[in-house]
Amino acid sequence: MRTYALLFILFASVLGGCHSRPADDRASDATDAEQAQDTAFNFHPDQYAVVHDSIVAVLRDMGFRIAREDYRFGIITTFPKEAPTAAEFWIDDPTTARQHQSDTLNAQRRSVRVYVEPAQQGQPSYSLRVEVLIERLQLPARYLTHSATGQLSSEYAGVPMHLSDRGIDGLYPQPLDRDPYLEARISQAIRDQALAQVDPLR
Repeated sequence: MRTYALLFILFASVLGGCHSRPADDRASDATDAEQAQDTAFNFHPDQYAVVHDSIVAVLRDMGFRIAREDYRFGIITTFPKEAPTAAEFWIDDPTTARQHQSDTLNAQRRSVRVYVEPAQQGQPSYSLRVEVLIERLQLPARYLTHSATGQLSSEYAGVPMHLSDRGIDGLYPQPLDRDPYLEARISQAIRDQALAQVDPLR
């Protein structure tokens, strides 16, 4: 699948790029990320149950599977979701051209963690915060395992026995970065879902 996606990217690049970015999106990614990173918003305690249900509904609608749903402590996490390639254009988890390229050329995945916490002391309200972590799947480093007829060999380099014995799989996730764009979109979707069921958040 990723081979076909790579060919798709190369073909699209000849035609002018795999993803046309709007003018304001061509600014530095650092600036864009900084603008998109404010995902927190406050709501009244009376709306806690509605916001909690909205979080679960939004994450499921976006294709994430809930791993932990802790109503009492206000933490909701998801299982990692495999990142789509450029050929899977109907899945809109990536936002920028750079994210589309990185997701296509690498085995990556995203997981979401939503925190519902008391707001600043003295204020009768709660604050919602969204974090999206991007992980890249890696293979264990290749090790030379033995020597034969004077030549070094690495035929057992797939998963060396001493790594397998320690529970290290063929692929392991390496935290790569946060996704501020998806964080902002999830936060806005939760707010919209909650507002559809209650009066404007106070």
